[in-house]
Amino acid sequence: MRWFLNSHFFNHAWEAVSSANWIKYPNEVTPHVIHVDYLSRRVDPTTGVLHTERLITCRQNVPDFILRLIGGSNEAYIYERSECDPQKRVLTLRTQNLTFCTLMSVEETCVYSPSPSDPERETQFTQEVRIDSFNGWATIRNYLEDFGLERFKSNAIKGKLALEQTLAKICHETKEVLSSATEMCQKAATCAQQKPCN
Repeated sequence: MRWFLNSHFFNHAWEAVSSANWIKYPNEVTPHVIHVDYLSRRVDPTTGVLHTERLITCRQNVPDFILRLIGGSNEAYIYERSECDPQKRVLTLRTQNLTFCTLMSVEETCVYSPSPSDPERETQFTQEVRIDSFNGWATIRNYLEDFGLERFKSNAIKGKLALEQTLAKICHETKEVLSSATEMCQKAATCAQQKPCN
């Protein structure tokens, strides 16, 4: 069994980071994520929590000898379920591999929450991954777990960069909209001053 723990602070409010999570794919930083399908979305009428299920399709470079041994392709499917609680300001995502799940289990939990030190301007991200191979041979089991762990570490860096890129895009678009709205308001005010009301 292998564990991977990761944490990061985003210099953006939780509302921006949690919103960016839903639109970060497709992204040039993460070309291995080729498609995201929404299976279900519902809001709990009592708690206001958004529950979402997604199917994520990825393309991974699985070594040829593994594909020859076990069959399959380089496309992998991941099931994700999440809870977004706007009252508590917590987004929790849990993923489980569907591809090769009889050989190896990859379970991931990601949590986005306001930073304890600056809750209005910073978001804390924590990631915990457990990789467990079911193959009986220790050599192959260790190889599969190590391969999965290294792949996860690499993709975690790309995922963080993709989210940062999405946040930058959101900030840029927001500034453009605000600038345009300010300009329109100034024009309207100038026009109103030049034309007396009847």
